Amino acid sequence: MNCNLLFAATLCVTLCGCGTMHNLSGSLDSQRIYGGVRTDVKVAAQAPGDLVRAKEGPEFMNAARAGALSVIDTPLSAVGDTVTLPVIAGRKLADQVQTKR
Repeated sequence: MNCNLLFAATLCVTLCGCGTMHNLSGSLDSQRIYGGVRTDVKVAAQAPGDLVRAKEGPEFMNAARAGALSVIDTPLSAVGDTVTLPVIAGRKLADQVQTKR
């Protein structure tokens, strides 16, 4: 049982902040303020519909995992998005200034 708990804790730590990383890895146009939280909430909101459509099998398990991990990741992405807020806001502001010239 301790091995399962250790595995679950390791999985959570390594996968945390995925929404933030997804937000930062995109182009400047796709980066949004608190984009990691928005991504996690979107995935969590889609999960119930995906579960109903899949009904059983591997697709069902993938939808269940995606929904659960996005719920776990949301507060951690909130922290990551807050830390990266000056970077994203600075990029957006610089882009707006350049566009107006």
